[in-house]
Amino acid sequence: MAYVAISGNLVASVKNHMDMMHDKDKRSIPEVDGTLDINTVPNDIMDKVWGEHMHLANQMPQEWKKYKDEVELRVDIPRGDGTSYKIDRTMRLVGGIHMMCPPDTPNYGFRIQVPADHELMAEYVAYQIQVDEVKQRWNKVSTEIVKFLKNCKSLNEALKLWPDVRIYIPKEFIDRVEHKAERSAATSTALDVLKSIDTDGAVAAAVGARLAAARSQS
Repeated sequence: MAYVAISGNLVASVKNHMDMMHDKDKRSIPEVDGTLDINTVPNDIMDKVWGEHMHLANQMPQEWKKYKDEVELRVDIPRGDGTSYKIDRTMRLVGGIHMMCPPDTPNYGFRIQVPADHELMAEYVAYQIQVDEVKQRWNKVSTEIVKFLKNCKSLNEALKLWPDVRIYIPKEFIDRVEHKAERSAATSTALDVLKSIDTDGAVAAAVGARLAAARSQS
């Protein structure tokens, strides 16, 4: 093996390689549009907009009210690790329909909180949850792989300690390593770092991305 250092270029190339694998994994999920066109406003949405003043909706002078063609629907999603994130979907009214709103409705950034299983959100939420799971998985893999590599004295050592890490190394660097044999006398902290890595999960993520890419092409 030829000696190949853990350079900034190598680490950046590995990150880019993993980003592409992440993207292939994400694109294998059937996409759901973030904008939903509807021609009628559900009663429960109107109730959320007007709240306790719903009874005034048809009594108030027309010029006092505001009318919306688009409204953001929002869902809060908890993760298993205690963190959470938000999913927004645009509800766009078509066919000449407008949503009647109270006078104090904001002109911009009008958003309504709804449950995850709401009829206008359920399909999109399910899609975004899958997207987030893929993102979190690849964030973990990327962090662990980069940490491992940075604790190796060389790519040679990385491949010796963890042969399967080659699935994340761009071919040009593997070719350099395999060009010529050379003994490395240096030691590093890489083995200690390797013990803390979910190696099975990292390999499974790569295999999953390849299978997802194959499915999307078939």
